[in-house]
Amino acid sequence: YKPSEALLSFNSKASISGRCPMCNGTGRHVSIAKEALFSRNDLPVADGGLALNFNTKTGEYLYFSALCNEIRGVLMAQDESLTASWAKLKVKTQEILASGSTEIFQPLTGSGKPKGKKKIFVGILLRIEHKLDGSSSAVHGLSHLLTDSECNDCGGSRLNYAARAVYFAGMSFSELIGQTLAATQIWLHGLLKQKEYLD
Repeated sequence: YKPSEALLSFNSKASISGRCPMCNGTGRHVSIAKEALFSRNDLPVADGGLALNFNTKTGEYLYFSALCNEIRGVLMAQDESLTASWAKLKVKTQEILASGSTEIFQPLTGSGKPKGKKKIFVGILLRIEHKLDGSSSAVHGLSHLLTDSECNDCGGSRLNYAARAVYFAGMSFSELIGQTLAATQIWLHGLLKQKEYLD
């Protein structure tokens, strides 16, 4: 691409811009810490055993009102104990709970009675992602489950490959905007002196 204002921007909304598509121009990769979410092994997964805020009065996870009943439905279908902790579950059951399944499950109450309609199980990780996309109090309430790291694709530069391939006098654009103002000033003075010498 020919260098343009849009290409040299990680904030531009233009169809051809310099924004990294993997991190959307933030330079960071935020993900859910799966290990932290499923780290509790002292309580049943359907009764407070996930690292989510749990209301002991209602017997439900905060922000996920029907989750416990749906978890019990999965446990019953997989021949698991309704009071099993995460560590006691079979790998297949853990995968269903974490990532979801297209199978139909019957939600169950704490006493094992059917409650509501049968439905597919949406994975817990996806449910959390949906909550984090919003602007509700859930974003703050679930923040302890997030990990923040440098984007692997752009190396934290916030720029896509095309923008990173642009060079100015031997310096890549990503290096240039990553410098301090003082370092950029020194670099520019060096270019001016080089030009004066050549002239």
